Amino acid sequence: MYKNKLRDKVNSIMLPRAALLWCCNAQHGETLKKYSSDIIRCCIEAASCTIPHTLTGKGKPVPGWDEYVAPFREQSILWHKMWIDCGHPHSRVVAETMRRTRAAYHYAIRRVKKNETEIVREHFADMILQNKSRDFWSEVQRMKSSKTAVSATVDGVSGCNEIADVC
Repeated sequence: MYKNKLRDKVNSIMLPRAALLWCCNAQHGETLKKYSSDIIRCCIEAASCTIPHTLTGKGKPVPGWDEYVAPFREQSILWHKMWIDCGHPHSRVVAETMRRTRAAYHYAIRRVKKNETEIVREHFADMILQNKSRDFWSEVQRMKSSKTAVSATVDGVSGCNEIADVC
């Protein structure tokens, strides 16, 4: 299916015969660049129409990732690359350090997922204390749309009107 789709798409491109001759015309160079871009576009379009694929990219952001996980991830990647450069040794300092940094990275991921609610609440409290009104409301919206549980009781009082009176 890919070959047939690609053939149809490429056949719709006009071949720049004059530009294919060996000459020094600058306009022909631009014509060849456009022709090659058109061929690449045809390949991508044919592939997206016929080859199954999944969307990649960022999924749901993990609260606390940048603060608590990203440094461990960078170290883990660095030591993994060093381990590969050293020929995948099973022992010695590089292998042990690679294993230790990878374990720390995975532990940081588990810790952030386990403490997601507390991290969101802490971030929310920081927004209030720093009086960042714009960040405050975006954080309120995020908490409303997420599955994060929010306390229904404030200072021993429950109910919207009662809580508003306390504050």
